[in-house]
Amino acid sequence: MRAIHSWFICGSLLVSAPALAQTVSLEPIVVSLTSDEGNEVDGKEVVISPIGEKLTAMGLKWSELREAIEGRRLLEGDWKIEFQDMTIDLALVAKIETRKLDIPPFVIQLPDGRELTVSPALEKVGRYRITGPHFMENVRSCMLDLFVDNPLAVTVLNGINNPGPGVASVVACSRTRCHHFSLGEPLSQLAKLELRGKKGPQMVDIEKTRSIRRIVEKAVEAEENTPRADFERHFGVVKEGKGTGWTYSMGICQMQVWFGGTPEVVERASFGLSTAFPANSPIDFAKEARDMGQWHREFFFAFLQRKAKNTTPQEANQLSKLLQETEAVMSWTSDERRQILGTLTK
Repeated sequence: MRAIHSWFICGSLLVSAPALAQTVSLEPIVVSLTSDEGNEVDGKEVVISPIGEKLTAMGLKWSELREAIEGRRLLEGDWKIEFQDMTIDLALVAKIETRKLDIPPFVIQLPDGRELTVSPALEKVGRYRITGPHFMENVRSCMLDLFVDNPLAVTVLNGINNPGPGVASVVACSRTRCHHFSLGEPLSQLAKLELRGKKGPQMVDIEKTRSIRRIVEKAVEAEENTPRADFERHFGVVKEGKGTGWTYSMGICQMQVWFGGTPEVVERASFGLSTAFPANSPIDFAKEARDMGQWHREFFFAFLQRKAKNTTPQEANQLSKLLQETEAVMSWTSDERRQILGTLTK
């Protein structure tokens, strides 16, 4: 996800020569607040504006200190953090300003060519105890997904750690610790939305990629409940990853599998693909769709090649049928058919 920063320093600072080098990057940081029992912090955030000469006097670099602050929640009035085996009082090296949540209306250029204006309901967003930049980044990331068909129904702010009371959330525990995180909610409940414009010609490429994605998802999900021995007969044996199940790499994609039960079967299967967008603007969504469609297709081709290993006659017939069913979207070449079916082709 691309971080969104909108703060800058105005005016000049009289600093010593050693401090001058870091004034260029003395960009303030905005972080959210947590609550001491009985204190209300929903809808509030804190702006930390570093003071160059004070940082230099303490031998601190703002770039390093900023990294330690990023993503934290601070207790209002208590600005101390642990940093490099030290306890740093941020109030001694920065100007601290607590303010109400500040999220002006913002515009998102959607992949389909339309434009969405988001006017946040601050009191509702504030319940999540996040900053304005965090909210904007989360919404933009969700909306730039090529597979979002209805932007007015998109769910945002899921997975926020330790949200405030009143937010739909869940607690999940492992053997060592528990995590409390939000389930998210439709953006339409957190902001006023205005959708303008028409879908552009890039929708041809986007729709094709969506069709490819649906085929891949259906094929991967079909592996669920497959006996482990049968699954590994085709895909091989890999080492279990700690907390990630069993990972099968195919091109730049990978399939995650979780085994369980007695006897063991595939309890869950999914595939992953990097969907990072380039930093340049404006984004060429047609090219993104074509690239992503090609990555999905390459994964599916490799997936079918593995399915073709050690097949029974019945499995071979099913594989041949699947090729026919997906021909209209995948446009298989004769060479690809040979690579998938091999000696099974009659």
